[in-house]
Amino acid sequence: MNKITTLAKQWQPYLVLFDVNLQPVLAELLSQLYLLLDPIKENYADDNDWHSGLGEIKPRGHYENLLLSEWLLFDSEPDEFLRRAINHEHLFLAPAPEEQKANGAIIALFDASVLQLGKMRIIHLVMMILLAHRADKNRSQFYWGVIQHPAKLTPFAGLDSLLELLNSRSDSTVNPHWSTFLNEIKTDERWFIGAKMTSQLLNVPLTDQLCISQSITLPRQLTISIQGAGKVRTHLLKLPNDIICNKIILGQLTPNRFYAEVEQTILVPISTHFQPIISMNGNQVAALTEEGKHLFICSLSDPISVKQKAKISFPPLSGELLAVDSQHKRVIGLINRNSEIWIWQPKKGVEQLAIKVEQLDLPATGKTQFIWLYDVPFHSIYLIDKNQTLWRSYINNQSGESTICELVEVDKNVLALYKISDAKCLYVTASENGELRVKSPQIRAINYPLTNSTVSSSTINVTQILLADAPSWLDGFGTVALGVAQDWQILTYTKEEDETKVLRFTLPPDWRAWGLFYQDDQIQLLLLHHDGKKVALFSPNSHAITEIYHSRHAIVQYHFSLFSNSFTLITEVGELILYSFRTESVRLIVKNREAAC
Repeated sequence: MNKITTLAKQWQPYLVLFDVNLQPVLAELLSQLYLLLDPIKENYADDNDWHSGLGEIKPRGHYENLLLSEWLLFDSEPDEFLRRAINHEHLFLAPAPEEQKANGAIIALFDASVLQLGKMRIIHLVMMILLAHRADKNRSQFYWGVIQHPAKLTPFAGLDSLLELLNSRSDSTVNPHWSTFLNEIKTDERWFIGAKMTSQLLNVPLTDQLCISQSITLPRQLTISIQGAGKVRTHLLKLPNDIICNKIILGQLTPNRFYAEVEQTILVPISTHFQPIISMNGNQVAALTEEGKHLFICSLSDPISVKQKAKISFPPLSGELLAVDSQHKRVIGLINRNSEIWIWQPKKGVEQLAIKVEQLDLPATGKTQFIWLYDVPFHSIYLIDKNQTLWRSYINNQSGESTICELVEVDKNVLALYKISDAKCLYVTASENGELRVKSPQIRAINYPLTNSTVSSSTINVTQILLADAPSWLDGFGTVALGVAQDWQILTYTKEEDETKVLRFTLPPDWRAWGLFYQDDQIQLLLLHHDGKKVALFSPNSHAITEIYHSRHAIVQYHFSLFSNSFTLITEVGELILYSFRTESVRLIVKNREAAC
């Protein structure tokens, strides 16, 4: 167990005040700052207050603590009593030292100026918790104030004080009355937390200063300068993602104010046999209803919005849904209507493709790999049939009316199809000798072999292909994972070294991979446990497994979105869950009324 994990336990009485999704983030920040602070300074400790009760026997001490047996000797043999006194042979009960404590207070003055708006306020909140814990641990009192406000100290009152601090804003200068006010108060420590420029305006004796500034080159890091005990230390403090930061800054701290999650109950059950999809921005999810005649579409507010709204619709289908994709806020379906393939969009009706269903031999409903690309004035349709042949068709809107071109064959033995932008896609194909290649119909430069001297020959039997880091694929080679049962290898290209690196590893038993997650230069696999109820992240480098979602019911359908860094699940009872790595939490839970009861 690392040091930060051990330290985090002491914050538990404070962390329980917060939403469970914020607790690990705040525990990490608290532990980082805690390690930077010096021990408490008890400037006003009184040595007379450090003893309570009697302890061990010693040959030195005050005569009020002389042993009773010694006083009995004084009554019976006074000469012996004097001899023992002269020779320092008397025995005394030594006072037992009480646990040392400060009898003053810890005071924190916060800077609420415009220089400390935004992410700097997160450090204010964390320092308020730290100093409250510091005072409590040392049996002292903790008071706080805002230096731009009237000179008045407020005792720490838990969550109310934290929210009040976050809501404090001021465009005025430092209040000069703080100097006179604080000179009359007995304190153990006097802290300033804010901007260095503001601290230079203070005329207040301080024991410690913590100045905060935004790192120019590293937007997710803050520069922390701590001055105390005659020394100055500077550190970089890493922040959580922007969604979590905004949640804290806006004071969305408690479970009932968790704005990133919406729970809905619907009357129409969701199909457990059709894979759901997520829009590229992660704010829309679509699935098939159980009776197969309607599409379920749920559109969410952006997670950064304070008020979360969910708009649910059930547009009717005009045929059997074969596959579905999304383009911005639009959902596009591929349907079988009277043995002909049609393109379907809600509120726009259908447009027929000039091909019969029997000619394609498509997989079962929900198993067809299908993507819709948009490149003005054309819409492109790509799909894979049962024989692993990739087909393409265009819809031309140049004349104002849609003209659908015939389906044409693009390639054979296509194992996977991925969208990497609104207008571009990738696919992985296998030759007769087992060579795997990544290709793109739109980017001719993308034609990379995945089997060479550095890649394991087991790739000829590959059963899973996962892609990640869509932006990198637009510039060249991105990241791809190849799996054969539990044996995996990840291929990444580094421009600096101009080479493709291969990382081989074995997945732990009882887990299977179904997504490749890439963020902050870290690659992790999404895993599903064999019991179908646990979703986890697996690090190929450390082999660590981090559980991120646990369902009460078995998960039967799942989909991971490269663009939105989110995934959606459907359980055996028709429950739909949308999880986002942007918020590091569940964003949407949809239950049908019968299952909810």
